[in-house]
Amino acid sequence: MTCFIGYEPEDAVFLCQQLASIGCSNDALREAYEHLMQGGDERGLTYSNVKDRRSVVAIGLSTTHADMVNTVSHELFHVVAHICEKDGIDMLSEEPCYIMGSLCEEFFIFIRTNNETIYGRH
Repeated sequence: MTCFIGYEPEDAVFLCQQLASIGCSNDALREAYEHLMQGGDERGLTYSNVKDRRSVVAIGLSTTHADMVNTVSHELFHVVAHICEKDGIDMLSEEPCYIMGSLCEEFFIFIRTNNETIYGRH
């Protein structure tokens, strides 16, 4: 999983290049570009190449920590669903919860460590 935090409209071309590098189709790239050009405030985007087990997650800036948690958890849930789809894991079992917990923990550590850099762009 490759993550980008704090994207802005001017990052759309770069982010679409990252999506293309993991096999994102042209139609999905067009949709992603339009979404990314709307700005990143309290927005996110996830694309996964389930077959190759690769995901790109883009998280926009948020005005509050609560909004950041909302966006991050929303996008990470997509990643968890893609992993479960690939591995045949029942979404009602405990395993997706453990996967989600691990991903959230990694994000929390990264965001806490880089808080000034992430929020300093605004």
